[in-house]
Amino acid sequence: MSHRRRRHALRIEPLEPRRPTASMSPLPIARQETALVRSNDSARARVDRDIIYTAAGGSARALDVYRPAADGSTEPRPVLLALHGGGWRRFSKEGFGGAVAAEFVPRGQIVVAPNYQLSGPRRPSWPRVLDDLHAALRWIDENAEVFGFDRDRVAAIGESAGGHLAALLGTEPRSTSPDAPRIRVDAVIDLQGPADLFTLDEESRAGRAALRQLLGGPPRLLPEAARAASPALRVDRETAPMLMIHGTGDTIVPISQSRRLARALADAGVFHQTIEVPRAPHGFRFRWGDRDFAGVVAAFLEKVRGRPALG
Repeated sequence: MSHRRRRHALRIEPLEPRRPTASMSPLPIARQETALVRSNDSARARVDRDIIYTAAGGSARALDVYRPAADGSTEPRPVLLALHGGGWRRFSKEGFGGAVAAEFVPRGQIVVAPNYQLSGPRRPSWPRVLDDLHAALRWIDENAEVFGFDRDRVAAIGESAGGHLAALLGTEPRSTSPDAPRIRVDAVIDLQGPADLFTLDEESRAGRAALRQLLGGPPRLLPEAARAASPALRVDRETAPMLMIHGTGDTIVPISQSRRLARALADAGVFHQTIEVPRAPHGFRFRWGDRDFAGVVAAFLEKVRGRPALG
């Protein structure tokens, strides 16, 4: 089967910029741009770029918000928190965020795509990366009225390392800490994400260096951190419903990772769905051959939420 990915050409046309208000974010906005995004010249959306959502640790993090163009509706819309991949050490919000927006903004979703702490040589990013995602959820909560977010329908979607981070948000234990985000994700879409860092270190030569850089060393030498960073080892009855899409030809994150997560979800009685795509490699996102998985994702979200997004 040939690997054919349909690319979405996103064309951005500036609109009249709107003045940022304090209620949008308690932090300064580095650069805000309101624009139209067209996907295949059919769907229109507004995008607000580079909104600072946290400056914890003295380092600012920004996110982009993609919304359906004004259609007169005042109903809050469901949110997809789009988490990019790159081995926890590369890439940024624009590529994956734009791809998710091209698929799901036309389906009535709002896409929030944050940057997060990346790891570097002798600079592990765990657990700071998870702290950043907590801050992103707090920002969504604080700015729900400004952007039209539905606080009760916030799902996490990610590919590769981003799928791992999405699954971590889905397995978060309830916390009474005042610093914990009040919003919990109501669903997870995990595209080829690691689930058990102990076994990934053993099974994936291609992924080993990246996960050791994330943690600061081999999982066996950092068992507490590796366990805390392994979604399959955090599953309980309160875990969010999950959809996993993974190719059997993946040599970077073996499909055994999603199978382990599925077993843990089944053992805990958590609703989940696993789609194994024969021969598909790592990173195919929403399409492989003639199969289109964006519709599968939309149907899964509608099923676990009990109602569709506004079109």
